[in-house]
Amino acid sequence: MEYPKDNIDLPIINKLKPFVEQPKFNKQDLMSVSPIVANIACWVLAMFKYYHVNLIVIPKKAALAKAQGEYEIVAATLKIKQDELAIIMGKVNKLR
Repeated sequence: MEYPKDNIDLPIINKLKPFVEQPKFNKQDLMSVSPIVANIACWVLAMFKYYHVNLIVIPKKAALAKAQGEYEIVAATLKIKQDELAIIMGKVNKLR
């Protein structure tokens, strides 16, 4: 089962924050309560951290996509110019 972790938004994080900030909200301390609760807490902490890391990664992914788009345009232009150069070089070589 997949959770749409990219759809976690600030209101969800704000609701989780009071729990996550509790010193005993960790797998080791909650293991004495229940292994299931401990594993759920571990997952919640992972999603909480994922959200904060994703705040840094999302702009970088956008910048990468923009740079790749620009690269594709430049690479296509380069290919055209290289083809034109090959034609000109072929004509120069015929003149020799």
